[in-house]
Amino acid sequence: MDSNELRHWLTLAHLPDLPAAALRQLMAHATDPEAILQASNRHWLRAGAGRAACHARRSWDRGGPRHPVRKVVDQALKVLETQDARLLVLGQDNYPPLLGQIHDPPPVLYVVGREAVLLQTQFAVVGSRRCSEASARAAGLFAQGLVEAGFSVCSGMALGIDAAAHRAALDAGGSTLAVLGTGIDVCYPARHAGLRKTLGDAGAVVTEFNPGAPPRREQFPRRNRIISGLSVGVLVAAANLRSGSLITARLALEQNREVFALPHSIFDPGGRGCHQLLRDGAGLAETVADLVEATGALCAAHRQLLTATSPTAAPASGLPALGYDPLSVDELVAAGLGSADEVLVALQQLELAGEVEQRGGFFSRKVC
Repeated sequence: MDSNELRHWLTLAHLPDLPAAALRQLMAHATDPEAILQASNRHWLRAGAGRAACHARRSWDRGGPRHPVRKVVDQALKVLETQDARLLVLGQDNYPPLLGQIHDPPPVLYVVGREAVLLQTQFAVVGSRRCSEASARAAGLFAQGLVEAGFSVCSGMALGIDAAAHRAALDAGGSTLAVLGTGIDVCYPARHAGLRKTLGDAGAVVTEFNPGAPPRREQFPRRNRIISGLSVGVLVAAANLRSGSLITARLALEQNREVFALPHSIFDPGGRGCHQLLRDGAGLAETVADLVEATGALCAAHRQLLTATSPTAAPASGLPALGYDPLSVDELVAAGLGSADEVLVALQQLELAGEVEQRGGFFSRKVC
């Protein structure tokens, strides 16, 4: 998007007293952010906007650089530039289509890293911050297996299970996506600064919260609906009875996603939430094959959504360096086939066309 369109979307995202539901309602009637800003007060109020939002956007044009909304938008633009972040807008082609199907999708998303990762089929691996070594190891093994099965691993970059899943996916040479409960420029927990940088380089980091948003307790349940909404399934690797991972599981069920839990020793209090999920009907996860088999229909639906929003898949000749020997994205980039994002998009399209297969983060032509 051009700079004017970006500024207008950021203005809408930063207006006071404009709930996400109201902004989605306004976006349902107009796709141009400038047209949304210029709509009548009556239209805005009917959509659910507050009077403060109506006043702020009416005064935005003539308020000059001292207007409070203009000032925070200028600050947000600087953050996007310094973080090399982009803005994704609900309804546009680069917005994750599966997330767009939930009943309350974020109107805008901020993303750092490989944008194409958001279009890959995600499987969420989540769990408690305080977990046993065995639980963290199990989460890592499942994350590795999911990568080898062709999934990208989605989690929340928290301590414990989340971090184990992200690191295992990266170590397996696969893609992983972190969904933050803060602004895109805020690293939480602070000790994950190194992991956050690696995710931005080799995977992707995404959030619905505006730049500068600090970690607040109420933001993490909202974050969890994005983790489940992006994914075809959720694996809860460890959870006590008050774990936020149970919220993610509940949201996943409401979004018609598959939910799985790992069994635990009866002496491990960190597994009681998993046992509660199993009693309530969650799938028992013993092998990665259990997860792959149960999510086949959702994976197919995700492919159909991508086909509906993506350009026609290019023929395999569009990646002349890709043969039957597995190659990584970095090797294809080194062959001069484009940037990492461009290569990932091309590979995704070829996968949809059935011409390419992925295993462990390596791609090759599909053997007929």
